Amino acid sequence: MSSKHVIIVGGGLAGPALAIALARQSIRSTILERHASVQDIGGVIMLAPNAMCVMDKTLGLSDQLRKVGTSFDAINIWLERGGGLSHVGGFSTLFHERSSISIGRPVLHQTLMDECEKLKDKINIRFSSRLRSINEGPEGVEAILEDGHKISGDILIGADGIGSKVRQYVLGETIDPTYSGIFMTGMILPKSEISLPPSMSLPVFSYTRHGTFLIFDMGDGNVQWVTSFEAKERDRKTGWAEYVQSGQAVKDVKLKYGDLRMDPIKSMVDKLSTEHVRFWAPYLMPPLERWHTDRVCMIGDAAHAIPPSAGQGAAQAFEDIGLLSRLLGKAVAENSHPDFGPIFERFEKLRRPRIDQVRTMTVRAEATRRETSNGLMWWLKGTGTRAVFWLLGKNGYLSNEDFLGYDVNALPL
Repeated sequence: MSSKHVIIVGGGLAGPALAIALARQSIRSTILERHASVQDIGGVIMLAPNAMCVMDKTLGLSDQLRKVGTSFDAINIWLERGGGLSHVGGFSTLFHERSSISIGRPVLHQTLMDECEKLKDKINIRFSSRLRSINEGPEGVEAILEDGHKISGDILIGADGIGSKVRQYVLGETIDPTYSGIFMTGMILPKSEISLPPSMSLPVFSYTRHGTFLIFDMGDGNVQWVTSFEAKERDRKTGWAEYVQSGQAVKDVKLKYGDLRMDPIKSMVDKLSTEHVRFWAPYLMPPLERWHTDRVCMIGDAAHAIPPSAGQGAAQAFEDIGLLSRLLGKAVAENSHPDFGPIFERFEKLRRPRIDQVRTMTVRAEATRRETSNGLMWWLKGTGTRAVFWLLGKNGYLSNEDFLGYDVNALPL
């Protein structure tokens, strides 16, 4: 086993995944998680083939995840038309014989944590470990915790999300995330409680004149649906929770979509309640000047937070892990005292173009889901959508291998 020790700040999805990837390279790590236990939060996550490549080649967990998630080869597109919904095509999500899966975030998180436990000779997880500051020197790096404890390592990786403390250290200043302008809400409920048309196969994006509904099978008898709409910004710490808990968010959804009486939208909106609603207010980071110092590097949302409109938020963190773990494994195998600065520089150079591509696709995806209340504009949008799928797709299904079929493991180091 390598004598190198990596400090990972953040125990969400990216932190444990990176620890597993490093353990596969015989590199030890310590995860610093600020919460006292694993947080059972979040709804469904789509892992497209680009993410599943990492789950397979880097983490060795793809078979386990397919057992607890739901595999699918396409996202089906349905369009409001004549008082109902009609199927107009979709997006292929099968590349290199890898299909996508939808999976509950808590299930994915627990799978990663269970694997960390199996690798406990190489992975140490410290809960209730809130980072206060970082000391970096020529021989290593030190994480100083709020309780005064000090953790030493060769390098430190910030996987601490959009509110990253590591980012503040790397940049020397605090850069606040920017509200996307979009509020996302929905709920998880038994599949038997919604009226799915017999010909509707999940997952589905249902485009209506008021907005878009995303419906995913969670693989446990439940489905999750999500919609989004423009909403004024509220305080990140308390404002959004107050908006939901007051019941106003549910009222706004029912008011916005109340005149859509086609199923499954009608049955989903009718069952939405303040008690069971789930919500997200996506924030994003502007492109940062840098992601690293000589011994500290950021990954995932800490470096490049992207709204979930294209289903690539978590996937981009996993791509980061696939590349960074390869770079570190190669460096440690070739040199007992590697210079980590150039490794991080290479990582950032290789990842930035891909992040820019995904950011652009995400903006385009969100633009297609905005409200189109004008009757003529909606007719034009619907007609154009059908034409695109059937003129440019295969049997109505578009394929973008460069986007969803991307394999970060194929990048030359």
